[in-house]
Amino acid sequence: MNHEELKQQYTQDELLHPEGKPWEWWEITLTKDKWESLRQHPVWLSGFYYRRKSTAPNWEEELSPKEVAECDDLQEVTKCDHKELQQQYTQDELLHPEGKPWEWWEVAGMKDDWVPMSSEFMYFGEDLDYRRKPTAPNWDEELSPKEVAECDDWPEGYYFDGTCIRLEDNDAPRDWYVWERGRFNEDNEKDIEELEGSKQILLNHLKKRREAALATYGNAEDNPLSQRQQQATKDLQGVTKRDHKVFPEDDAERAKYPIGTLITEYFPNALAALAKHSWESNEKHNPGEPVHWAKDKSIGNIDRVFRHLIDGEKIHAAWRILELIERDITE
Repeated sequence: MNHEELKQQYTQDELLHPEGKPWEWWEITLTKDKWESLRQHPVWLSGFYYRRKSTAPNWEEELSPKEVAECDDLQEVTKCDHKELQQQYTQDELLHPEGKPWEWWEVAGMKDDWVPMSSEFMYFGEDLDYRRKPTAPNWDEELSPKEVAECDDWPEGYYFDGTCIRLEDNDAPRDWYVWERGRFNEDNEKDIEELEGSKQILLNHLKKRREAALATYGNAEDNPLSQRQQQATKDLQGVTKRDHKVFPEDDAERAKYPIGTLITEYFPNALAALAKHSWESNEKHNPGEPVHWAKDKSIGNIDRVFRHLIDGEKIHAAWRILELIERDITE
């Protein structure tokens, strides 16, 4: 019985098994009726049958924590330029009636994996994709109730009565409205062509106001909306910026840092609990902001560690110990 193809599969498993025990993914039998797990490297006897277990990783679809930890030539993730999207978001921020433009946006970390934005502090990360929801207003055809309420220089003949935009009509016993509560009056008995003309006059007028507002939006001294967005970007850039390299340059030395194995094989549950604790702390101390370490808000020490331990708060203590280690290394 020729086992050459199986040997090649086994060799690949030997390279990728996180603990160097590929036999854990294999089984053996003599009669094909009862398969038993291998307990060591196979000797590939001609009278025996071998196969990978059904629970063994599929390397066509999966990555090994070992190879990920040892890889030192990963290609840089494609980074996106979001300037045009940022302009659209800025316009939404100016026009949203409640100041919550993120309600009209979605974000994706992977292709087609879109989720609603949920943060007031919109940060356009280079490694993420963003888009407006299909239900978001089309500002080429619509007016925002917010901008209508704030407008104080209507075109001649038009005025806003607090509810409707009306057009003075000298040929009728009363004025007729063109726009009300977010929609143009398409059911009015006035001539459709005249209505379309009024609609375009209003759109053009308010578009000029939008352009003027957007032109001054970047001036953080005058615009609180810009201040928030710029501060959020600055904070997150500070979180992601590193002043030192985490791993050494030398390949042999880099191999001594099996970080993927540490996470997946040593303490996956403990580290998951620490990640949850980080999220909860961020919600408490930085509500509404993306998860990040606000280093200057709370500085730990060994006394804090022991107080947490005495109170039975092991996760809090572990987080503080990691903080002390990180500060020792970086500061």
